[in-house]
Amino acid sequence: MKRIIFILFFIAVGYAVFAQANYNKYNYYSVGIKLGPDFYNYDLDQSKLMSLEPSTNFSFGVTGAYYVSWVFEVHGNINFSSRNLTLLWDFPEAPDALAKSEYKLNYINIPLEARVNALYFNWMKLNFGMGLMPEFRFRPREFLTYQDGSSAESFKFWGTKNFKSFLFAIPLSMNMKFYLDRHLTIEFNASYYLYLNKMHTDYLDKPANALATRIGISYEW
Repeated sequence: MKRIIFILFFIAVGYAVFAQANYNKYNYYSVGIKLGPDFYNYDLDQSKLMSLEPSTNFSFGVTGAYYVSWVFEVHGNINFSSRNLTLLWDFPEAPDALAKSEYKLNYINIPLEARVNALYFNWMKLNFGMGLMPEFRFRPREFLTYQDGSSAESFKFWGTKNFKSFLFAIPLSMNMKFYLDRHLTIEFNASYYLYLNKMHTDYLDKPANALATRIGISYEW
């Protein structure tokens, strides 16, 4: 995935430089699509006999923007985001003891940002953003694996009941956009999500944070 992003990045730069034109005014609106991986950092409750199995999740969605001026922009996204979580349990050895809990989680998040352009040319721009991001959870699923190797989906909702149905975060972003022509653009984003409430009220010691990277294509007018 990283190799593909780097290749597309250099293709976009080369094409944009080659195809740049002198525009007398900026576009006002933008719509597009974005996707990319998310890397979440969780602080587990140290009083519990568990550890986290690292995993990478993904998001995709639609994006829109209004360009207030050459400097100031307002952006909004609607993303479908996977948030799968795997916990490894350190219980004493016993065939019926729990070894692993896997949680299948999906959220809709809506980042809303104000961005300020640091660089703005007729072939590219670089800006930085800050905003608010509410998230809404779909129904979670829990899969349990025992030390004897058996596994099954849990329908008792022992571990899923404490996943919050609503999360709130502050996104901080760095965004680089290249103009393939007057209207078509390719964009690369890196965002840091600082969450204000815990995703799970029992397993986690404090709210999570995350790094989200995106590649997107937009149409401006």
